Amino acid sequence: RKKQPQFKIMAEDGSFRLIPLPAGLVVRVDDGSFVHQGDILGQTSRMTIKQRDITGGLPRVQDLFEARVPKDKANITDIDGIVTIGGLRKTGRDIFVTPPNGLFAPNDGQVVVQVDEDKNQHIYVLTDKTVYATNTGRATIVTEGKKTVIQVGRRRQTPTEYEIPKGMDIIVGDNEMVREDMPLCGIRHSVPAEQESIVENGEVVNEGEALAGRKYSIPTGKRIIVHQGDRVESGDALSDGPLDPHDMLVKGVIEAQLNILNEIQEIYRKQGVKIDDKHVSVIIRQMFKKVRITDSGSTSFLQGEVVDKVRVERENREAINFGKQPAQFEQLFLGITKVSLLTDSWLSSASFQETTKVLTKAAIEGSVDQLEGLKESIILGHRIPVGTGTKKYNNMIKESLARSEPVAQIINKLAHSEETEELEDLLDF
Repeated sequence: RKKQPQFKIMAEDGSFRLIPLPAGLVVRVDDGSFVHQGDILGQTSRMTIKQRDITGGLPRVQDLFEARVPKDKANITDIDGIVTIGGLRKTGRDIFVTPPNGLFAPNDGQVVVQVDEDKNQHIYVLTDKTVYATNTGRATIVTEGKKTVIQVGRRRQTPTEYEIPKGMDIIVGDNEMVREDMPLCGIRHSVPAEQESIVENGEVVNEGEALAGRKYSIPTGKRIIVHQGDRVESGDALSDGPLDPHDMLVKGVIEAQLNILNEIQEIYRKQGVKIDDKHVSVIIRQMFKKVRITDSGSTSFLQGEVVDKVRVERENREAINFGKQPAQFEQLFLGITKVSLLTDSWLSSASFQETTKVLTKAAIEGSVDQLEGLKESIILGHRIPVGTGTKKYNNMIKESLARSEPVAQIINKLAHSEETEELEDLLDF
């Protein structure tokens, strides 16, 4: 059930390469035919391609801006590693990703997979030093100084002793029933808690073959887009389908933002619409402006509170300057509707949606709107806090005019301001 259809292309020097066949592929070559580099080996039907194209379009743009989980989304890996294609099951196929520092077979040999009382998996790889039982009976483990001996025998019979070589781990337990030709020792590898064994009990492995990895279940009907032995990075897709932006956060905020930007631009380009990246980037930046506090540290935040990232970074810098513990937080990815309702300005929120609810909450809490945003400033007819309209620049202009400084000097001071905290906050995005 682990077998997968694949092409085997053999060169003149005897070297060969295996190319797995995806589901639904129409083979265009005959068995034993000679092929050249670049020749088409198979094609996917037009119906399959058309179904993948329909999933795009403007509804996909709406889903991205509202941060919705797409239907039939692609499975992605959240770790770097090497791909191992698992066996077929009724519900689909498993894919394992083994990290570079994961478990790999140190030698050729058979494996024994065991699960202890705490449901932890252990994989024993048998070597040429492995000792096998030559009789049937119960095992008794005896330690004599630095030497370990396993006695196997039945009642009223003289037990047979087996000395365990140095550096080998015992497979059988004390008082466990042992059968003839059963291995008694091997090299043990403990499977990490977040991973599962790839190999099965009694399977023969080759040196360097992955023994365990993180499992991803691909349902039946999904097209697997990775092959055996491929190297993948966290955030890479393992199966066909639209990517979930929430899952892309494993690559980092910048990579997630670029992925959303590229996908939106690709959809509009197919429609013949050209939009500058800066317009979409402004919207995406607002979708990543909120974070959730996981550890308040020595700041004024509460655990679980959702606040602006700029505000958290500012308070963390103050805490570090005073030698205190900064707050820990996790990045959030929210839709534009949700972000608009979570703004600190109750005037801006009330003018968007759920007016009665927002006004009632603001009245109960006694909220004060500082009019720091664009929308609330426009509503009241104030100068918008953008560019030279910000309070910092207004104060600098007033102070310069009070000192009767020339206009050229005022402009030069505005262009070369030494106050960089606001710029550092913006660079955090």
